[in-house]
Amino acid sequence: MSHAGKTTLALAFSFVVLMSFGLWKGCGSYRVKSAWELPQGYTGWVLVEEANPKCPPAKFTFTTVTFNIDSTGHTCTSTSLPKYPQFLTFWEIDSKGQRHALPTGSSSDRGQIWGFNDAQASNEFVKIREATEFFVGTEREFQNAQQTRPKWWLNQQSDDTKRK
Repeated sequence: MSHAGKTTLALAFSFVVLMSFGLWKGCGSYRVKSAWELPQGYTGWVLVEEANPKCPPAKFTFTTVTFNIDSTGHTCTSTSLPKYPQFLTFWEIDSKGQRHALPTGSSSDRGQIWGFNDAQASNEFVKIREATEFFVGTEREFQNAQQTRPKWWLNQQSDDTKRK
């Protein structure tokens, strides 16, 4: 093989290696979509208990984890939220099953999702409990509802303690 041929082969190999590394690194920064589906017209606090083995798993597709919230604003799932960046989407589901996007909170009056918070808590009864909470409504409703925020991390007892 000539010197020019070896150089071309080396450059081609280097290009393939660099492209592969770039794709691998790009995949490492991929953001999972978390879709939060709410019943039409729901206003108030939402509480999603996660990583509870007694609950059903969230719905998964190739790119999205979907959490279905009931009419009380609660749901429970055995699925944990991903520990890496997420792209959050919020949907209102109408009576025909159609999805309508709910905008997240901002300084304008158009936001409908406020105070999104993932948290872990523990107490003397339960070692670790994971949950997500957020508020659905206008900014004014969110500000007025601060006193009614669910205190899910308090007084949580394990099933063994409740039976005693």
